[in-house]
Amino acid sequence: MNEQYYLPLAYLNAWEYCPRRFYLEYQLGENAENEHIILGRHLHRNVDSEGKHTVDDTVTYRHQWVWSELYLIHGINDFRLRY
Repeated sequence: MNEQYYLPLAYLNAWEYCPRRFYLEYQLGENAENEHIILGRHLHRNVDSEGKHTVDDTVTYRHQWVWSELYLIHGINDFRLRY
């Protein structure tokens, strides 16, 4: 299937956070920045680098590309695995 039909994971996160905000941002294009968005971008600037970090029995993968052909979603995600 063509990737243009896939829903970005960020959309799911935005919807879960606030359906009204999702509608304003993604349907109406009102992406106003505020102090919270700017602070979050600053705090996450180092998280956006791809990598793998292991502590004891837990492995954390950062900035990993994931997708589902079944659900037609794709995006960048961080996740942890315990062994």
